[in-house]
Amino acid sequence: IMISVHYYDPFNFTIDENKTAKTQWGKYAVKNYDNWGQEDHVDSQMALLNEKFVSQGYPVVIGEFGAQDKTEKFADYNEFRRYWAEYLIKAAKKNGIVCVYWDNGYNGNKGFGIINRFDYTITQPDLIAGMMRAINSTDDYEIPSPAGYTEVRKSAKAS
Repeated sequence: IMISVHYYDPFNFTIDENKTAKTQWGKYAVKNYDNWGQEDHVDSQMALLNEKFVSQGYPVVIGEFGAQDKTEKFADYNEFRRYWAEYLIKAAKKNGIVCVYWDNGYNGNKGFGIINRFDYTITQPDLIAGMMRAINSTDDYEIPSPAGYTEVRKSAKAS
């Protein structure tokens, strides 16, 4: 038996396309971010999956996770998208969980694509690099901040 879950928290950052859509995530976010679903939430969700399943001998895979491209609304979105994905994979790995990114085959606005399926090119090299860094690094490495955002928000909890 194996446990498979999907992970899209916070919805307003990862999927929402409406007026409530958020374009920044995590401790470096300074505007248009959710007050929940940040690093501490990811950590607690991964720890819960570990406690309930992994530690009991049941493998867990996040069989689908991702954040759609919102660069049309905010040019720096993909930097926060990369930071979110890298953070999620790092926290999952720390808790013995494997992640599979959801590439829906659509690149561009509102797409989840990271590979162009027509010409086989990588469309999101920074996102892939961040995910690979999380997979291949030790648990104590520091995730690079979104480019241009180095100050930690004062209200952000330490992660």
